[in-house]
Amino acid sequence: MKRIPRVATIVAATATTVTLAVSLSACSSDRSAEAEAQSPVQQVTAAASTDTDAATDAAKAPDAEADDSARSGATVPDGYTLTEFPDADLSIAIPSTWTVATGAELADSESAEAIASALGYTTETVQALSNQLSIFAVDADNTSTAGENISVQTTPGTSLLGESDLSAALAVTSTQPGVNVEPGTFSEVTTGSGDDASMYTYTMTMDSNPGRTIHGAYIAVLDNSGQSVVINVASHTSTRVTDLSDAVIGSI
Repeated sequence: MKRIPRVATIVAATATTVTLAVSLSACSSDRSAEAEAQSPVQQVTAAASTDTDAATDAAKAPDAEADDSARSGATVPDGYTLTEFPDADLSIAIPSTWTVATGAELADSESAEAIASALGYTTETVQALSNQLSIFAVDADNTSTAGENISVQTTPGTSLLGESDLSAALAVTSTQPGVNVEPGTFSEVTTGSGDDASMYTYTMTMDSNPGRTIHGAYIAVLDNSGQSVVINVASHTSTRVTDLSDAVIGSI
């Protein structure tokens, strides 16, 4: 798999990715404010629940070997490479021929200029994206796939994002000038390791590129440390999004 900062050609749903970062951060902030507003009784109850959970976890320690066995269900399909995130305790399957850039690589001014030129965005926009993304992977060589891509970001909080969170992100995205988003289907899914995950599909059109429809899916998971992570998969057909999403989910 290539890991180069300079990308020759990318046609990607960057507008969706940028807005996702902003809206999901807002969702997490709302949850934090709600937690701070709890009454003392609620806080004590929550603390007691945490203690109980800790005791329960300790009791389950002898089953660690069984848990490891269950995690062996995660698989990486042929033609994919398991890719580790630089800022999350998680790895996902990404097509082996894709170009992969970390957030740090996107922050490089020369890389940002090259990507901005290919996308039709400003260098500043791409560099702002670098502060929010852990990984940005794209099929830069095959123009027939309309720049299908996978982007990954961690979000504040340790709760698995659900339908309302992802729906809110889509709603904010649809308010961006020239961006038209149609929500698809929300579903609760299970990763290859047997963990819970959420997925919300969507379609997007952009006034700047009439006639082209981007299909995508937001996949919300928790990494191995309990950190909230969102994976955005985008392609030119819903079938391809399903294939990519299945590979990602099955590899976790």
